[in-house]
Amino acid sequence: MLLLFAAVHVVGELSTCSGFLPPFLTLSGRALSSLSCNWQVDTPDDRHWRHIEGDIAGKTWLAQRTAPDETAAWHQPLDFTFAFSSAAGWPILLLTVMETDAHDRQDLGGYGVLRLPMSPGEHVRHVTISRPYGTLGQHITAYFVGGRPRYEHPVAALCTTDSRYGHRTVSMGVVEVRLSVALQGMASPEMAHVRFHTDRSQQALEQESVCAGCPPSERKATAGDDDEDADDEDDKPADRQALLRKEQ
Repeated sequence: MLLLFAAVHVVGELSTCSGFLPPFLTLSGRALSSLSCNWQVDTPDDRHWRHIEGDIAGKTWLAQRTAPDETAAWHQPLDFTFAFSSAAGWPILLLTVMETDAHDRQDLGGYGVLRLPMSPGEHVRHVTISRPYGTLGQHITAYFVGGRPRYEHPVAALCTTDSRYGHRTVSMGVVEVRLSVALQGMASPEMAHVRFHTDRSQQALEQESVCAGCPPSERKATAGDDDEDADDEDDKPADRQALLRKEQ
């Protein structure tokens, strides 16, 4: 049985996409390439996470551009909620940008990966989109026929591991993502191991690090030094009065 102690609610949008060079030009010199994006939210560790509500996968509409430096606007809304019992496997947003040329031929634009923010509030992220470099033969085939190299399993290649050693990629563009994150239940005692903010002062942290190897009795005495100092300051006026009476 999966015990869920906290929840994260995300509202936002896939805002714009820029930087993609159009693959073809019309006779008038105006670019007619459209960009769309397939998106999905993946949780690498399903043992501690459960999807509660909202869409976690979808596709934007085709945003047509008429100039190489023009920004494609999607404004695709995002709205979903997850419940979890551990921060391990925090959700990842996987973006797959597709290009459509003037002849309605669709090809891969590139992939982008964004780990959702772990702190509440509003966030703006710029996700770099890149595609696999491929071999020389794949480059020649893609130039004349189409069909750029792509990952057979993008989720396994980009979301389930943090290591991409050996992946040769080509940068294509940037996608702007705007998100508002709300956390619920993060302050419960059961979720103390996933708290991201602590109300302990820096002085308490320093004392804890210094006394980490002390015996329990000494650690307790050190922890109570502040209280004893406060009591001493309260007793100082009374001690002065008693000393004056004795001298008189």
